[in-house]
Amino acid sequence: MSILRKLPILQLPIRSCSPHFIYAILLWTLCFLSSLSSLAMAENTTFTASLEQTILPEKNGLPVAKYVSFSYLKTASDTVNRPITFLFNGGPGSASHWLHLGGIGPYTAEQDTPGSFIIIPNEHSLIQDTDLVFIDPIGTGYSTAEKGSASAFWGVIEDAKSITDLIITWLIKNGRLDSPLYIMGESYGTLRATLIADELLRAHKKQTAGLILLSAAQNYRNIRLPDGSVMGYISYLPTYAAAAWHHRKLAHQPKSLSLFLEEVRSFSAGEYATALIKGNRLTAKEKVHILQKLVRYTGLKTEYLAEKNLRVKPLEFLKTLLADNNLKLSRLDGRMSGTLQKNPQSHGGTHYGTDPYALLLEAPFAAATNTYLKQHFNVSKMAIPYVTSARTHPEWRWNWNVWGEENIPSGSRYINVIPNLERTLIHTPKMQVMVAAGYYDFTTPFFSVENSFSELETRQERVHYSYYSAGHLIYLDRNSRGKLTANIRAFIQNSTQKQ
Repeated sequence: MSILRKLPILQLPIRSCSPHFIYAILLWTLCFLSSLSSLAMAENTTFTASLEQTILPEKNGLPVAKYVSFSYLKTASDTVNRPITFLFNGGPGSASHWLHLGGIGPYTAEQDTPGSFIIIPNEHSLIQDTDLVFIDPIGTGYSTAEKGSASAFWGVIEDAKSITDLIITWLIKNGRLDSPLYIMGESYGTLRATLIADELLRAHKKQTAGLILLSAAQNYRNIRLPDGSVMGYISYLPTYAAAAWHHRKLAHQPKSLSLFLEEVRSFSAGEYATALIKGNRLTAKEKVHILQKLVRYTGLKTEYLAEKNLRVKPLEFLKTLLADNNLKLSRLDGRMSGTLQKNPQSHGGTHYGTDPYALLLEAPFAAATNTYLKQHFNVSKMAIPYVTSARTHPEWRWNWNVWGEENIPSGSRYINVIPNLERTLIHTPKMQVMVAAGYYDFTTPFFSVENSFSELETRQERVHYSYYSAGHLIYLDRNSRGKLTANIRAFIQNSTQKQ
C-alpha cells in the first residue's frame, strides 16, 4: 500500500568538491513509503521512492536543464556506507524505463501475454544491496531544457557532462558524496557511463567504485562495418554462430553452446581475421577452407557466402538464415523471428523493415510504464507526458563529434572510450568493471565487447565478464534476469568490500 505525500519546494545552495561548481537546485518530490516482499528477500524491504526534479543552471553554453529522476532509497541507519547506483539506458535518445521496470527496480513489467505487460513486485530487485537512481536524459522521460532547445544536450560530450553534473548535485544534496558509487548503463549508456566516470574523476575528484556495463558499446569500430574495415565482421561472427545454433541450422549441431562459441571465437580472431586482411591475396585453396568453416559456423550456404566474398553484414544475416521459411531474425534478440517482407526494389528482393521483437515490446512496455507512474507517482500532475524516446522529436540529431572542429581525424571516425576507461582505472586503483553480454545480441555482439576490452593495456583483472542466453535486453529474458541481478549483486558486494 502506498502513502503519497508532497514535499515542500526547497531552494538550496549546493557546495561541491570542485571550488567553482555551485548550483542552486529546485527540488520537487512526490514520495511514498512501501514494503516489498518477495521470495528472493529474507525480509520485507522498506524504501522511499521519489520523483525528483533537479534544475541545473546554464553552463558551457548549454541552457538550463530540468532533470526528473526516480530514486529508490532503502531505509537504513548507515546511508554513508550504503552503495548508490545511477542507471540509464542508451539509444542515444532512450529513457530509462527499460532498466527501471525491466528487472532492476523494486517493481517490474512482466509480460503477461504477447504484447501485454503487468506490473508486479520484482523478486530480483537490487534494492537490498544498493540504492537506485534512474536518470532520464534531457528530452526523455520528464527531463527537459528550459529557455532553450533539448537538442543542445544531444551530443556525446554535452550529454555526458550534463548528467555528470546531475549526479554530483544529487550526491551533495542527499549527503551521499562518501557513499560507494556505481554507474550502470546499457548499450550506448555504457559509453556514457565510461565518460561520466572519467568526468567525475577529472572535474570533481569523485571516484567510482564500479561500472556495470550491460550490452556494452565502447569502441564503435567493432560494431560498425564500413568499407575496408574487418573488425565488425570478426566481432559479429560468433553471434551469427549462436543464432544458427539456436535455430538448429548447423549441419553438425554441437551440444554445448559455450564450447562451440569458444571454437568460433578462435577461428574469427585467427584464420578468419587473417583471410579478411589478405583480401584478394587469398589463394583459391585458402578461400575454400574459409568458406567451409563459415558454412559450418553460420549455417549459410556456400554460394551465398562466396557471393558475399566471406563478408556478411548483420542485417543480411538476419534476413537470410531463415529466409527459406520466409522469416527474419530480430536484431535485439536473434532467437526471435518475424515475417520477412518482400520488396522487389531492394537488393535480394527483401526488406528488413521493423525489428519483430521491438514491434512486440515498445508500445506495450511504454503503456505499462505510464500505468506504473500514474499509480505510484501521481504523474498526472506533470506538464508533459513521459517521453520514452527523444528520437521522435522533430529536431532530433545526435552530435557524435568528440574531437572538436580542429582535431577531426581523417578517414572513418568511430568513437572509442577505452582510453577514457584506461585513464579512470589507472587513477582509481580500486574501481571494478562488470560486463554483461547476451549471446543473441545483434546490436552490441558479445565478441565486439571482448575485442574492445582487449585494448586495455593493463588491469584486465579488474574487468569481470558474464554471459547470458539472451539478447540485447538481457533482463527481459525470464531465465536470465535472476542470474543477471545475482551477478550484479555479487559484483557490488565484492567491489564495495575493496573500497
